[in-house]
Amino acid sequence: MSSLLCEAWQKQVREFFTSLHGHQSKTLAWFVLGAIRAQSIVIPQVAEALLAESEAKASSIERRLERFLSNPRIDVEHTWEQLLAQVMPFFRKEPMRVIIAVTSYEEHAQVIYVGLLVHSRVLPLVWKVMPGQQKWDQGFWACIDELFKRLAPHVGSADCVIIGDSAFGCFPMVELCQKYHWHYLLRIVGQHT
Repeated sequence: MSSLLCEAWQKQVREFFTSLHGHQSKTLAWFVLGAIRAQSIVIPQVAEALLAESEAKASSIERRLERFLSNPRIDVEHTWEQLLAQVMPFFRKEPMRVIIAVTSYEEHAQVIYVGLLVHSRVLPLVWKVMPGQQKWDQGFWACIDELFKRLAPHVGSADCVIIGDSAFGCFPMVELCQKYHWHYLLRIVGQHT
């Protein structure tokens, strides 16, 4: 990374993610900068966007990014928790509106995710990837409870409203919201009360 912007960004990432090795934080900073410039997370596009910052060829940049993404020594969940610990205090100053949803990825997987509603965008906070066609090792509500448990320290005592569609409009969801002292706004279908 050669430009002043890159150097400042790399320093910021290193300060945020203290558990990452120097080369890991540098590559993460590089990847994020490339993704922003490319407006994509597709590795070849990110690599192309980073050509101005490096004398390396696009194929070399791609390999570096792929090695970073597949590095088993990087604890993704711990790294994400570090980011949330830095960012979430800012959002706790106002009432929080939190979206919960399930999204299918073709037939391969389903993602249960919880995200913070900021203006018209949802910023991901916690998520869990579950099998698409196979039986889950864990029940649906146990998965939600696990996500809420991970989220709770970052919400703290802030006023929080969980917003969900009809998949969540039932008593087990209400019980989970009450367990964490959060409000809820859930769509329900006609046969539910």
